[in-house]
Amino acid sequence: MKQEKPLIILTTNDLHGALVSGAGVVGADYTAALKRDYKGALLLDAGDAIQGSALAALSKGRDVIALMNAAGYDAMAAGNHEFDYGLDTLLTDARRADFPILSANGFRDGKPVLAGEAYRGGHKINNGAYILLKRQGVSVGIFGITTPEIANGTGEAEPKEVRGIHFKSPLTTSRETIKKLKELGAEIIICLAHLGIDPGSAPENQSVGLAEALGENSGLDIIIDGHSHSVFAEKRINGILLQQSGSGAQRIGKIMIDPVTHSARGSFLEEETIKKSCKPDKKVTELADLLVKSHSAKLAPVVARVQTALWGGTVNGINEARVAETNLGDAIADAMADAAKERFKSQMTGACIFEDMPVIALHNGGGIRASLHRGQITAGDCLDVLPFGNRLYFREATPRILYQALENGVSRVRGQDPETGRIIGAGGCFPQISGMTMVYSPDRPVGERVMSVTLDSGQLLDPEDDKTPVILVIDEAKLDGGDGYTMLMHLPELGDAGILETVFRDWLTKITEEKGAVERPPSISRIQTAGVYQPKRYDACVHITQGNRPAPGKHIAGCIDGETHFQAILEKDSILHLRGLADGPHTISIDGGDEVLVNNYSGAGLAKDGIAVSVTLKKKSGCQEKNCRTRRRTARKKEGTLTQR
Repeated sequence: MKQEKPLIILTTNDLHGALVSGAGVVGADYTAALKRDYKGALLLDAGDAIQGSALAALSKGRDVIALMNAAGYDAMAAGNHEFDYGLDTLLTDARRADFPILSANGFRDGKPVLAGEAYRGGHKINNGAYILLKRQGVSVGIFGITTPEIANGTGEAEPKEVRGIHFKSPLTTSRETIKKLKELGAEIIICLAHLGIDPGSAPENQSVGLAEALGENSGLDIIIDGHSHSVFAEKRINGILLQQSGSGAQRIGKIMIDPVTHSARGSFLEEETIKKSCKPDKKVTELADLLVKSHSAKLAPVVARVQTALWGGTVNGINEARVAETNLGDAIADAMADAAKERFKSQMTGACIFEDMPVIALHNGGGIRASLHRGQITAGDCLDVLPFGNRLYFREATPRILYQALENGVSRVRGQDPETGRIIGAGGCFPQISGMTMVYSPDRPVGERVMSVTLDSGQLLDPEDDKTPVILVIDEAKLDGGDGYTMLMHLPELGDAGILETVFRDWLTKITEEKGAVERPPSISRIQTAGVYQPKRYDACVHITQGNRPAPGKHIAGCIDGETHFQAILEKDSILHLRGLADGPHTISIDGGDEVLVNNYSGAGLAKDGIAVSVTLKKKSGCQEKNCRTRRRTARKKEGTLTQR
């Protein structure tokens, strides 16, 4: 008897416009090749594909859809960022797709928000909730779920992109849709769940919570998860396999289903393995090149130089700016504050015409989508960092309003490890600030965490003061109450500036022209915790590989924060052990390799119960002296040990 081949499901989530192959990215051309090689495979995405990169932003998702079509996607969920350009643009992009975009729990006018929309050149009509496909003789039902937390208010307090759309309970919707798909003859049922496993989300709005609530024998076989940028090849809860592949096409998820028993196994296809084992689809590569070239005039110009990496977006699988202060968040907030100071500068005296009003800037960490690495920075790099096209606004606020806003900013934090300092929970609302410092306790109840707010002048603000005016710089998303910032919606107007990305880009250019480069080592000087955890030194680890293999016995050199030079010989585990690092984040520059971030507050590289960070060495080795200030200043000084910080 001929043995039947397993059904292969290829999965992605949180692509955020990463469809063009490059370092760390499995582009649409390689994805197309995988689907070609795994004959009969399904290619599915769990949402947040059309927003988050320069290519996505400049085309408002059009080019992303074109590349997903070329790769051969069969279905995707509508993530929260699918709504970023507004509903009309989402509907337009959905009509361009050769596959259905699904949100079974997103309703408008009594029906799924995408119901009735044509796709595949007008030859198919989307019911908005699910699709039934047949592969390897197996009938597969697929439905999409969008995080209800996209809409965190009502009326004017609801983000303008989703006004008029109601997001129903993931649990209730799933039960109803599973029942419907069973009635239609589905043998395997897959949920494309843009929910995630972030502890900052309510349990009922997490994929794990959904699987737990569905219980045994629910009829659901697989949850392809997204939203939290987490990495797990398979979790099993109540007989349901869950998988999430990180973000930015760093890897492709793979699920094998036995066509007879319907049992499923999850694994990953990592970028390096994919690029070694298959050839990219030539036509898709040509399409990607053509799309990139069409935007090159806007993306290619060099606008600045960065001497030390500015960290933001997803780093080591962690949303750093959603957990703690980052040096990129500091830089963006400073650019925002400088825009206000320049705007209100008196033409006669050069002083601020509101000189008695302090200038405060606040940006949400979830709005920072990428890092800026050492070297030349292009306009496209800046757009990757801030792709949303939001305009800056100046408003008059009071200390009482600032405390309320900052309380919202840390509301998604769920606690702090008393031994390591690692923050538990993360949220897109986490504040990145300028013009002030704050101290908060992760251990206190939500709404009672902010212990103090101090202006750069040294003035301590009173949380009950609703009279003293301050100039607050925010982007338009806050004016719409986005990420829970409803208290900022109706403040007195003082004016506006340009698009945030342009303001930030111009600020980088100015600093580069004045100082030769932007240089900001990581810091926690503006946002500090004051709970059970007491700041202390910690140990970190960096996994070192060379040619995708461990490098025991390798002699390496590098710098910590561009200041402390070190040399080390790797032990058998091929791990660089960094002992006695000062509390907080640090950039580790490995000669012959890329920069990495270690941070006890996010868990990145923590020796105890941390998240692994790694560096792959390139062919070149030796000390890059120009990038190490300590080496530059003290070339003849005896090298310090790794425990000296």
